[in-house]
Amino acid sequence: MANSFSSGFSEKEKLRGDENYCTWKWRLQGILDERDLWEYVELPPSADLVAYLQQKTAAVKQQSSNPAATASAQSTVASGSTSTTTTSAAPNPVLIEAERKSRRKAMNVIRASLADEVITHVIHMDDPHTCWKALQDMYNTKTNARPSDDVVVLQILSALPESFDSIVNVISGETSLPSLTQLTGRLQQEDDRKKARDGGEDVEALLVRLRRVIRDRRTNSGSEGLSGIEEPIRDLKCALAITATDTVSRVTSCVTATSI
Repeated sequence: MANSFSSGFSEKEKLRGDENYCTWKWRLQGILDERDLWEYVELPPSADLVAYLQQKTAAVKQQSSNPAATASAQSTVASGSTSTTTTSAAPNPVLIEAERKSRRKAMNVIRASLADEVITHVIHMDDPHTCWKALQDMYNTKTNARPSDDVVVLQILSALPESFDSIVNVISGETSLPSLTQLTGRLQQEDDRKKARDGGEDVEALLVRLRRVIRDRRTNSGSEGLSGIEEPIRDLKCALAITATDTVSRVTSCVTATSI
């Protein structure tokens, strides 16, 4: 339960091997990005953090043999200072500690997203960037050797514009990715829905245009029914995508609602 909560992965969604590596990678990257941890997986640790950890390790090794030197080394590590001569600014211990904690959080999320059979391969690792690269080397090559629907589906989802975020979020929350055929159908439905919604806005604009044309014709030439407004009627018909009878019905309602 704790693992699923911290990673956002159910037992079924955890990385089991090359058969679900693509979907696992896509979901995990989204979770890490949402928590502002992706950069700590994508990039190796900073030089300042590496130096800090090396000094800390050296201090621990000296502890049993020379307690006085150990106390001095620990003080140096805690302050973030070094004995080397340099013209650059001294490392900021606050930033170093913040990076260390963030990298640890990212590593914990990765650990919690792995099935037991996969954890055994990276159990000795404690850096998220190193662990990510190791898993990539183990499974990404196999996946790329035989492209599947999942690979294409993930590429499509990643390339969709922000206007499709709602359907992308829905799909990312499902236990498995749709097939390429299913995704194509769902995207077509979403596109149709958007067009219908936008078309509704166009229809209202066209009705306003019709009212204006009808009012102008009545003012200038007297009542002439629907004569002379074929173009706005045609535009309205295209926007509504309905029969001519239905279009005339809408126009008639428009005429009735128009003040003389």
